[in-house]
Amino acid sequence: MKPITLVGLSCCLALGLCSSPVLAQADHTASLNQLKTYHFGGDQAVLETVAQWVNEARQNPDTQRQAARELAQVLQSDASFDAKQWVCRQLTLVAGEEQVPALVGLLHDEALAHYALMVLEHIPGKTVDDALQHELTTSTSRPQLEIINTLGERRDVAAIDALAPLLGSTDAAVAEAAASALAKMGDARAEGSLRQAYEGATGDRRLLYGRALLRGADRLRVVGDAPSALTTYELLERNPANAELNAASLRGMVQVNGAKALPLLLDALAQDGSPVQAMAVSLVREISGHDVTQKLAERLPKLTTTGQLLLIAALRDRGDGMAAPAVMGLFRSPDANVRMAAVDTLGAIGDAATVPLLLQIATTGQGEQREAARTSLARLRGQAVDNKLLSLLNQAPPSSKAEIISSLGQRHVIAAVPKLVQEARSPQPAVSVASWRVLRDMGQPSDLPTLLNIVATKPAEERSGVLDAVAEIARRGTDENQRTGAILTQLAKANNPALKADLLTVLGQVGGSRALTTLRKSLADPAPEVRLAALRRVAEWPTDEPLQDLLRIVRNTPDEKQRAIALRGYIRMIGLGEQRSPEASVALLQQVSDLTKSLDSKRLVLAGLAHLKSQAALDYAATFLTDKSVQPEAEATLVEIGQGTVGAWRDKTRAALQPLAQGATDEAVRKRASEVLALSDKFGDFIMAWQVSPAYQSAGANWQKLFDMPFAPEQPEHQKEVSWRLMPVGTNAEQPWLLDLLALWGGEQKVAYLRTEVWSDTARDAVLELGSDDGVKVWCNGQVVFADNTQRAVAPGQDKVTVRLKPGSNQLMLKITQNVLGWGACARFTNPDGSAVNGLRYTVPTDASAAHPGAI
Repeated sequence: MKPITLVGLSCCLALGLCSSPVLAQADHTASLNQLKTYHFGGDQAVLETVAQWVNEARQNPDTQRQAARELAQVLQSDASFDAKQWVCRQLTLVAGEEQVPALVGLLHDEALAHYALMVLEHIPGKTVDDALQHELTTSTSRPQLEIINTLGERRDVAAIDALAPLLGSTDAAVAEAAASALAKMGDARAEGSLRQAYEGATGDRRLLYGRALLRGADRLRVVGDAPSALTTYELLERNPANAELNAASLRGMVQVNGAKALPLLLDALAQDGSPVQAMAVSLVREISGHDVTQKLAERLPKLTTTGQLLLIAALRDRGDGMAAPAVMGLFRSPDANVRMAAVDTLGAIGDAATVPLLLQIATTGQGEQREAARTSLARLRGQAVDNKLLSLLNQAPPSSKAEIISSLGQRHVIAAVPKLVQEARSPQPAVSVASWRVLRDMGQPSDLPTLLNIVATKPAEERSGVLDAVAEIARRGTDENQRTGAILTQLAKANNPALKADLLTVLGQVGGSRALTTLRKSLADPAPEVRLAALRRVAEWPTDEPLQDLLRIVRNTPDEKQRAIALRGYIRMIGLGEQRSPEASVALLQQVSDLTKSLDSKRLVLAGLAHLKSQAALDYAATFLTDKSVQPEAEATLVEIGQGTVGAWRDKTRAALQPLAQGATDEAVRKRASEVLALSDKFGDFIMAWQVSPAYQSAGANWQKLFDMPFAPEQPEHQKEVSWRLMPVGTNAEQPWLLDLLALWGGEQKVAYLRTEVWSDTARDAVLELGSDDGVKVWCNGQVVFADNTQRAVAPGQDKVTVRLKPGSNQLMLKITQNVLGWGACARFTNPDGSAVNGLRYTVPTDASAAHPGAI
C-alpha cells in the first residue's frame, strides 16, 4: 500500500469512519477503475491496495457487503479477463447471495466459468442451488461439467432429479461428472439412480458407474445410512464390473456388518491369487473376537498352500492364542514354507501348551526351521511358559535339556539360575556348555563359590569357556570382595598348578587391587606355569602400576619367553602414564634397552618410541640409525615421531627428517618424510608449538555456559592435575595452520585448552591474531587479555588483540568452546603494523615454566 493510503486508512480507523460504505466507495473507486485495465505481469500496487481494502472490509458486515457489490460491478463491466479472474478470487472472501446474478452471468464464458463457480461454491443458500440447476439445463461443454461438479461438492440433493438423466448422456465426460456428483450426495435416492444406471450398463460405462456407486456407498455409510450402503455393496459383490470392485465391496460389507460378513471372508480366502483374497486377508486382521479367530482357525486346514500362508500371517498379526492348535496342526504339512510359517507364528500366539512341540523341532529339526523354533520359544509370552520349560528340564533327555537351557537363557528366566548351577555339573558336554553359556549372562556373584568348586573338578581342557563365564559373573559384583573374594578363596585351596594358573587368569580379567597384589605375589610362585599365567595378566594390566615388577623380570629372569612378555608389557605401560613427562617415558625406554640387546627387544623399544611425540624421543630414535639390524625400523620410527613433533620443534624435526627424505632405506619412509617436511613449509608464521588439555564438559551446560565455567587449567588448586599432551598439527591438508580439536577429541558442547610458551628477546607490544571455532578466551602471563563467547567457523585473523610481551618467557593459554561441527583454533603474532615479528620463539611449556596462568 502506498504511504498516503496507509495514513488515510489509519485516520479512518481512529475516527471510526471505516464502517461507512459511502466513504469506502469514495476511497476505492479510483483503485477499482484502475483495476479494470490490469493485466498479469503489470504493476501489482493496485492489487495490493484492493486486497488490503477487501481484508479490512471483512471486519464489518456492512463494509463486507459493500465491498462485494463493488467487486461484482467489476465483473459486469468491460474489465480485462485478468482483472475479472483476480476479482473472483477476492469474492470468495466476501460474496453473498446478492452477487449470484453477476457470477451466473459468467457461466457461459468458458474462460471465466471456472472462477465464477469457485465463488459460487462458497456461497451458502438455496439461491445458488436454484441458479446452478437452471444453468445446468442451458450450459454446454466445460462449463456444464464444472457446474455438475459444483452441485456435487455442495451436496445439493434437490439437484438429483436434474443430474440423474445426465447419467445416460452420450458424452462420457458428462456421464462421469454426473455419477461423481451423485456419489458425493450421501443420499439414498442418488445412490438408487446410480444402481439403476449400473445394472443397465456394459463395458467401460458400467465400470464408471460401479466406481461411483462404491464411492457413494462409502459416503452413505459415513453419514449413517448403512442399509442403503449395504444394498450397493451387495450388488457390487453379486455382480461386480471387475475384480477390484468385488474386493472393495467386500471391504464395505465388512465395515457395515462386521463379524456377520465372516462367511464371505472365508469364501474369499479360497480364491487364490485374486484381489478379493488379498482384501479378505487384510480384513480378517481387523475383525476382533475369539469366535472370529475360532472360525478362521477351522478354515485353515481346508485352504490351499497359498491360502494357508496368507491366513497364518494374518493369525499371527491378530495375536489370538485361540488359533494356536490349528497352527500347530500345520506342522504336518507337506509344504516346507507352511511348516516354517507355522513355527514362526506360534512364537506370537502360542502359550505353554505349544512348548513341547517347539522344543521337539528345536531339538530334532534342521536348518532354518530349527532356528525359527528356537526364536519362537524365546518369544512366547507368559510366566506359564517359563514354568513349563523349568518342569521339562527335570525330565528331558540331554539333547532336549541343552535346548531348554538355551531357551531359559534367551528368555532371561532368573528363577532358573539355581537349576542351571546344578546342570553346570552335568557330565553331558552339551548340557554343561549350555548351562555355563547362560550362567555367563544370568549368574550372580553369590553363585561364584559353587561355580568355582565345579571349575576345580573340571579337566583343564574343559575350563576355557567356563573361566570366561566366571570372570563375567565376577565383574557384576558391586564391590571388590564380591568380585574377587570367592576367586581368592578358591585359589588359596588350589594345589594343582594348572588350576591356579587358570584362576590367576580370571583374577586378571576381573581386576582390582587385591587381584593385582595376588598376581604380583604369584610372579614368584615355584610352579613355572603359575608364574607365566601371573606374568601374562600383569603384563596386560590396564594401568602402569606394575611397571617396576615387569622391569625386574626383564632384568633378572633367565627365561627368554618371560622376558619377552615382560618387555612387551613394560613398553605398553610406558604409554599409559598420562602424568609422566615425555622425557621420563623416554628414560624408561632407555633403561630397558640397556638390559636387552636382542633384535626383537630393539624393535619393541622402537615401536614404543613411535608413540612418544617429544624432542627426547626424536633424539633417542636417531641413535638407532647406525644399527644396521634395525635401521629400517629406526627410520620409520623417526618419521612417525617427527610427524608429531614438527609443530613443537620444527627446526630440530626438519634436521632429523631431511636426510631420511633423501636416503631412507624404504621408499615409503622417504615419501612420508618428504610429506612432513612439505607440511612444515606451510605453517608460515603460525604458532604450532602447543600442548592441549583433555576436553571438558558439564551436565546440562552448553557451549555458551561452558565459556565462563572454570575448569582445571584455570584453577590453581587443580592445575597440576591436568594431563597436558602435545597438540597434533597438520592434520588438515587444506588448513595446515589449524589446531583441529574436533579430530582430536570429537563431540559437542565441550571446551579444551591450548597452551604454549613464547620467548621474546625484548619487551614489546605485539598483535595476537586469532581464529577460533567456536568461542575463545585468552590468557597471557596470567591475565585474561581477550574473550569472545561466539559461535563461528575458524579462519585466520578473526580477532586481533594487542598483547604486552615481557623479555624472556611468556605463557599463552587459549580456551576454545565447541558447539557442533567444527572445533579448532589458530594463532600468530604480528607487529602493530601487520609485519612479521622478529625475535620470538615458541616451545611447549615445561612443568616448571607453565605455572598456573592466574599465578604468573
